[in-house]
Amino acid sequence: MIRTKLVTANATPVELSFPDEVQSYYKIIITNLSANKHILVGGPDVSLTKYGIRVEHDQPPVTIEGVPYNDRLYVISEDPLQSISVAVMVIE
Repeated sequence: MIRTKLVTANATPVELSFPDEVQSYYKIIITNLSANKHILVGGPDVSLTKYGIRVEHDQPPVTIEGVPYNDRLYVISEDPLQSISVAVMVIE
C-alpha cells in the first residue's frame, strides 16, 4: 500500500509516519518543500540538538527503507520561527 500526506514542520515535533500501525517494515520518502530552510527528522523528542537526519532544502528526497512497523518518525523545522511543508510517502 502507498500512502501520502503533507505535514507542516515547525518547532514542535510532527509525526511523519501514519498513526495506525502497518503490518510490516516500510519505506518512507521525505521531501523538504522549502526553498531555503532545512528540516530535522528523528524520534518523538527530535530537537535542534537531537535528530537523526537533516533533510536539506536543495537536495533530492530522502528515502529510509526497512523502518520497523511500530517505529514512528517526527520532523521539526530547523528554524523554529518558520513553518516548512514536508511531503511524505510511505510504501508498505
